[in-house]
Amino acid sequence: MKYLWSLLIVVVLSSCSTNDDVETTSDTINSTVDLIKSYSVNDKWKTFYHYNDDNTLEKIIFKEDGVEQFVETFTYENDKIIESVKESSDGTTYELKKYEYNEDVIIKKIVHINGELSETSTYEYENERLKKIITIISGNSLETTKTITIEKVPNENKINVESDNLAAIHVISYDEKLSPQSEILGYKPIVMITNNGISNNILLNNIYVGEELTSKIESEFEFINDGEKLSNANTKYYRFMDLIGTQHFSFEYY
Repeated sequence: MKYLWSLLIVVVLSSCSTNDDVETTSDTINSTVDLIKSYSVNDKWKTFYHYNDDNTLEKIIFKEDGVEQFVETFTYENDKIIESVKESSDGTTYELKKYEYNEDVIIKKIVHINGELSETSTYEYENERLKKIITIISGNSLETTKTITIEKVPNENKINVESDNLAAIHVISYDEKLSPQSEILGYKPIVMITNNGISNNILLNNIYVGEELTSKIESEFEFINDGEKLSNANTKYYRFMDLIGTQHFSFEYY
């Protein structure tokens, strides 16, 4: 289960509402759109979204088996999230993230954990698409750098993602619908830097080492409101083509 939990981010931030230009970074939100209220994973983990009066995100509450684990709160400047603070309920973890922008896209993220610098990431774009992520990881007086390169496949909803410190290449396919999180005013830039520039529903993540397909993550989705809202998702995790686990996601809206 620890392996599956580490892969959750691939799916959690990816789901739906029609988006004709999947690479756009605009955060304009239709006031008639129903905002996401919560989603649950296997009826065990549940994430709740709370909003300010202007539909910007106030906080996210994370629970496991009904018990609160973390609360993340957000600070805004000029309608952009410039800071988030995530605190564990037992007081043992305090994570501070600061964001810097160039117009509507995030170009830098600085993370402190319990008061210590943890990592600094810079984001490079080409033709309004995320092209490269350079992360400097700090800790224990050591400093390492990780570079992720993202290549858009021409004329397809597909990207190739490669990291300089890993042998694997991820080939990620997605649809043309915004995720529920991407519809939250001001939150889409964070979704995009988290998901390698994707703000859409991830259908398939094939993971190759050399020519060999070693793992894959495959999702199927159910929609409501004439296909506009994601209601349920079932995700299967494979290693060397053997099914190693499944997860069920269910979504609620205000």
